[in-house]
Amino acid sequence: MRESYVSFHSKTALHLNLSFIACKTDGVSRTIAITYLPYPPVIGNYPLFLGPTFQGVSAFGAYTIDGDQNFQTDSTHTGTFTITSVDTVAHLLSGTFSFTAFNVDDTTDLIEIGSGEVNGTEYPH
Repeated sequence: MRESYVSFHSKTALHLNLSFIACKTDGVSRTIAITYLPYPPVIGNYPLFLGPTFQGVSAFGAYTIDGDQNFQTDSTHTGTFTITSVDTVAHLLSGTFSFTAFNVDDTTDLIEIGSGEVNGTEYPH
């Protein structure tokens, strides 16, 4: 089942952070965050993990359930965010993502986020 999300985004001089909060009726909130993408956004594939890279930061994925259960990518639990289009005038981007993340409180508890899509979401400018 596909979930629908409301998006909230932020940026620094060099990085774009995307956050999507689930619109669910079961009373459980879910958030997907993709952080440290390049700013301004550029079409391409960006590995999601957590470790040192260019400028000392890597893009990574995170998933939170009700603010209690926090999952994130690392060097062995990875994924990809692919920016497929960027409209620099309207400040919109589209892309796809998937990743495997571990529960920070129980590293044996894994979650798969697959076939995620971002379609024409506005990014800050």
